Amino acid sequence: MNLLLIDDDEAVANGMIRQIKEFCDIQSLHYEQGYDNIESVLDNKNIDVILSDIRIGNTLAFDYLDNLTSPLKEIPIIFISAYHDYARYSIKYRPYEYLLKPLDVDSLNDVLNNITTRSEQQSHISKEIIGFSTNKGVRFVKINEIQYLSADSNYTEVHLTNDRKILISKSLGKVESELGIHDFFIRVGRSNIINLLYVKEYKAGKKNQVIMKDGKAISVSIRQRQQLKNLFNII
Repeated sequence: MNLLLIDDDEAVANGMIRQIKEFCDIQSLHYEQGYDNIESVLDNKNIDVILSDIRIGNTLAFDYLDNLTSPLKEIPIIFISAYHDYARYSIKYRPYEYLLKPLDVDSLNDVLNNITTRSEQQSHISKEIIGFSTNKGVRFVKINEIQYLSADSNYTEVHLTNDRKILISKSLGKVESELGIHDFFIRVGRSNIINLLYVKEYKAGKKNQVIMKDGKAISVSIRQRQQLKNLFNII
């Protein structure tokens, strides 16, 4: 695992670097004091995880992330801060975890191990193929290309990447049982199953919706709200 640490306090960062190198199973650790060179680093380094302080000088990391011309894509980001208050603002950026300073290296190690396990699972899943019965025969798709599924009477509409759709002759309940072995699929209501990997934003409050990467807004049932918050580490 290749880790990128971003913290403007060099003394604090050096302390974390010593702990991480001693107690965490990583291959390399790259350090930056800020976000000025972040895009170049991501282009030239094979970064697997970003560990970032939230306050960089007088600016929040969120402001830098908003202005990046190259998105972080699927690189997991772990925010660290001495303050609880920033946790709710970090939700928009879907951090893998939010850790408080002073950094507890055991907690970080647990998170890194979880990321490694999840990455291995996703690598395996990306090679998995599922066959869906349609009125034209059987359509085979990769599991990791499924963004979400919507009920359509006794049929199910499967929404794939690149704006592709398949209408299959099975109810959403039957499809759910087939996808149950993959823990990143979750049923959020009577009519929809979502792939957590394709959730862009979660809107709490009265609406309680997830916004998928293709812009689709999907309502979350009362029953599923807390489970979804737990899965997203929402505080």
